[in-house]
Amino acid sequence: MISISIDESQFADDVPVYQCSSEHTGSSSARGDCPDCTWSFYFEFTTISEEGDCFENVWDDTTRGLGVGPYGTDATDIIFYEYDGSWYPVPTLTITTDGDSFSGTYSETYGPYTYEDITYTGYIDISVLGTLYP
Repeated sequence: MISISIDESQFADDVPVYQCSSEHTGSSSARGDCPDCTWSFYFEFTTISEEGDCFENVWDDTTRGLGVGPYGTDATDIIFYEYDGSWYPVPTLTITTDGDSFSGTYSETYGPYTYEDITYTGYIDISVLGTLYP
């Protein structure tokens, strides 16, 4: 079982122009084949909640391949995702394990940048929480 929470927002001259919070859960449907992962599964996701003016929901009623494995010279555990038959690392989403449980967070601020005299700043926070059953 896995749960993913996503909070996104964008501001123009400090005024919110986009805000979305969503939570998605998934149950494993099959083992994944990620070559660099300690474990990987295909998860069938369902959206549990969605608030704000969210763009198209890419998680609802989809199957996504996700895995965890070591990455980089220090072999930090990170999330890998499957797209179109290939597995890709997400080096900025590190994972902590505790027995059969795992969790991780990713936060990013992009900007500020100016376009046509308006200053934009964006934020994204992603939390991943799950349990592995042997």
